[in-house]
Amino acid sequence: MDGLILCRFDQTIGPIVLLKYPENLEDKIMQKFSSLMDLHESGFFIHTFDTYQGINRIFEVPSDLARGHREILQISMIFGINTKVDTQFTRDFLEKFTVAIKNIEKLYKAFYNNEIAENKNKLDELKNIFHTFYESANSALNAIKNIELKYQTLFEKARDAIVIFDLISGNVIDINIEAESILGEDRKTILEANITKYFFVKDYENFYNNILELISGEQIELLEMELKKKMNKTIIVEISASNIIIGEQKFIQLIIRDISKRKLLESRLKERVKELNSLYRITKLMELDKISLEVIFNEAIEIILSALEEPEYSCVKIRYNEKNWTSEDFKETQWKISTHIQIKNSVLDIEVFYFKEKKIVGEKLEFIYEMAERLKGLLQNKIE
Repeated sequence: MDGLILCRFDQTIGPIVLLKYPENLEDKIMQKFSSLMDLHESGFFIHTFDTYQGINRIFEVPSDLARGHREILQISMIFGINTKVDTQFTRDFLEKFTVAIKNIEKLYKAFYNNEIAENKNKLDELKNIFHTFYESANSALNAIKNIELKYQTLFEKARDAIVIFDLISGNVIDINIEAESILGEDRKTILEANITKYFFVKDYENFYNNILELISGEQIELLEMELKKKMNKTIIVEISASNIIIGEQKFIQLIIRDISKRKLLESRLKERVKELNSLYRITKLMELDKISLEVIFNEAIEIILSALEEPEYSCVKIRYNEKNWTSEDFKETQWKISTHIQIKNSVLDIEVFYFKEKKIVGEKLEFIYEMAERLKGLLQNKIE
């Protein structure tokens, strides 16, 4: 805060400055803000002047000496024009100051003939409240500034992406550096975008309904969903949301964590568990005393399909001693994985075909090879 001014409207000469702080406050600033009393009758208002902005409150106190039995006062908190001011905070502070002044009994005596001891005491009481208010307001504003600075530091250095947006319009208000990485676009592009740009329609509808819970001030539970990036790429994220107040407006703050790698590992772990169960089922066939090739290979096909990520979009063929066994609806496609293994004078081939384009990972190739090895052991033990 650059200054604090208390003005009174003198019914003979007009607005005058009663008290100011600091003492070296420029005359032109005091004159400009005291003159506002000619323009406003009462209440809270904001005014800018050159490189300054004033947060002002005009109010009345009773008087036995003034016409109309009232004195009109104005308190002005002065800030630099580029200073970010929390208007709700300053408004509340001015209101408290107004109440404190109104509680001074026969305050009007401070405005007349300070040679009288009682009047001088009233002026001293007013000065004390004025000085206390200035110190309290300045301390509170500095505390807020420090908190905001710490928040901004945490905001920018957070390992998760942070996005602040307006729930009604969907416009993005602010982001941190990590958000650029998560969303795959630069700061300028994101700040010019609507939040819906990064969601799939159905996901956003569900997300919006969850966000409505924030109206009651609650924080919603973590949500998992896909976000859209440029070049038609997607990313799996975990999102938490909470209300945040900037100035007098309420916004939604999203904390977004990229969990793509974690979900991939979880998926691979799940697939590996399925594969191990399948290998165990093949091994259990060895415990059967009598078993035919027909049963072995039909069981093996069913077991292999059950271990695949999307068995409904897959088919299997096993070839042994120049004879084929296939799963239902079998057809060969360009997307396949296969292995072959020598069993004495014969060759065992296992082929898995996919009905749609599929990225083949090394773990799945390893599984098919392990399956062939288990079948080799089974055939060597059971088919002599």
